[in-house]
Amino acid sequence: MENGQETVPERALASRVSKKELRRWMADNAPAFRELMAYYRGALARTESEVRLAAEELALRRGEPPVEALRAAVKQPEEIVGRLMGGGARLSAEALAREMDDLALLRVTCLSTEELAALADALAKRAEVRVLRREDRLREAEDDGFRVLRLVVSVPTALGGRAREMKVTVELLTPAMELWLRMKERAGRGKPPVPGQADEALRACAELCAELDERFRQIQYNIEHNVITK
Repeated sequence: MENGQETVPERALASRVSKKELRRWMADNAPAFRELMAYYRGALARTESEVRLAAEELALRRGEPPVEALRAAVKQPEEIVGRLMGGGARLSAEALAREMDDLALLRVTCLSTEELAALADALAKRAEVRVLRREDRLREAEDDGFRVLRLVVSVPTALGGRAREMKVTVELLTPAMELWLRMKERAGRGKPPVPGQADEALRACAELCAELDERFRQIQYNIEHNVITK
């Protein structure tokens, strides 16, 4: 490391060293990672607070709070090692913070896709929140079938008298997709009897979840607009 800048050999190291060697490197640089993770935990708490305030603003106008559940997580060292081993990030704590958007993740569940969009808009208007990227995959699903409204935001976070901007990924999804996502995570920890079989089954379930969300959306619309259906 020269003048705080990563050298070409250091960048190449991440894809060449063994997992044991990489873990040793992380242990040697533990103070920098502990500080980084502390900032991310603070950023998650700040983002969760901003989401709740945005939800309260919507509730004043719409009558009901849109948020059903919040789930926050900071990536574990094992996950970071896996990303480094795959060559997906450079070998320094600061490089990870710059290049990885999902080190800190906040999942927000709302009953309908309309509430997801309204909450995302309200969050983007918060003075302390800066939206770096917005990805709407509610209409056009990701390859595995997952439908989500994803925001990468930057929030100010202070630690030990020092403030810095930290990135947090906010994923807004419906209860059906939240359940689907939990099943996908569980499937990823096991070994399906036939390669690809679990992926195909999950993709089919994702389509059913999308159909369920659309039916709920239509019911909500009918109730709010006094639409009578046969």
